[in-house]
Amino acid sequence: MGACGRLHAHRLFMNRYRWEDMNVANVTIGFGAILSLLGVFGYFHAEPDHRSLTALIPLAFGVGLLVCGAVVLSKPSLRMHVMHVAVLLGLVGFLAAAGRWLSKLPDVLTDDKTVDKFPVRMVGAMAIVCLVYTCACIASFISARRRRKAGEGAA
Repeated sequence: MGACGRLHAHRLFMNRYRWEDMNVANVTIGFGAILSLLGVFGYFHAEPDHRSLTALIPLAFGVGLLVCGAVVLSKPSLRMHVMHVAVLLGLVGFLAAAGRWLSKLPDVLTDDKTVDKFPVRMVGAMAIVCLVYTCACIASFISARRRRKAGEGAA
């Protein structure tokens, strides 16, 4: 596929799937499920004698997002407040995971075969998932504010 074909496919995707058109509760539940699976996978994929409860930290953040998404679906009137709590969870998850990942980056870059790189990669994955979620929420918040302002201007 040439450059023009890739650009056209990108435009089709972006026009069809825009952040402002997505239901924030479902997006939150989706990212909560991804983080939960990441935590469970990280815990059970580790060797039995090297398993640590800290591998379940993504699960804790994922459950928090799942709860926020469920609350928004059951009580739409609380959407704005609950989604701000959810994006705060995403931001704290990103900052914590990115900080830990950066502190352990030399372990990943080493050629030492005795260093277990799996936990550091899992922390990096959590940082990426939380960053994407936080950016999606910010895009959604900006879109909602623009729609609100457009509605006020028309009145």
